[in-house]
Amino acid sequence: LGMGYGPIISNSPAEAEASYAHSLVHRLEGPHVGEFGMVGWSNANFWSRAASSRDRGYELPLNDIRREVHTLAKLHGEDALAWFDDHMGSAYTDDDVWEPRALHQLCAEVVAGRNAPLKQFAQSAAEKEVQVLAAHCLERAGFDVQSSVCVDES
Repeated sequence: LGMGYGPIISNSPAEAEASYAHSLVHRLEGPHVGEFGMVGWSNANFWSRAASSRDRGYELPLNDIRREVHTLAKLHGEDALAWFDDHMGSAYTDDDVWEPRALHQLCAEVVAGRNAPLKQFAQSAAEKEVQVLAAHCLERAGFDVQSSVCVDES
């Protein structure tokens, strides 16, 4: 069954990326009920697990996302850095990777009115996550992302 969008391609090289992007769409649903009657946060967690459990999950840019969000946390101050250290670990090793479900949880807390001091950090982290994933997908598709950036020189 192809759900009307073409055949399902088992073991697609883009399966992990597609599942990860799917999780980000459900994060946007937030507290609202979406696909299969699930609340957006829960469905985002499901697809994040699915992305990381795929045989190709190791190809996701999780280390890159972690590094970029760590840089953001340092820029956003003590509260953001404490959140990062609590959820991602303070010391960076090759074994440390980004855990998207922690950001889903932070976004849920911010939307619910808890963790208000981290609202701007959560938004910046979510945006950076999308940017890194999009660049990764474009590079895997053969685009030269670095030379394709448009710069407003006015």
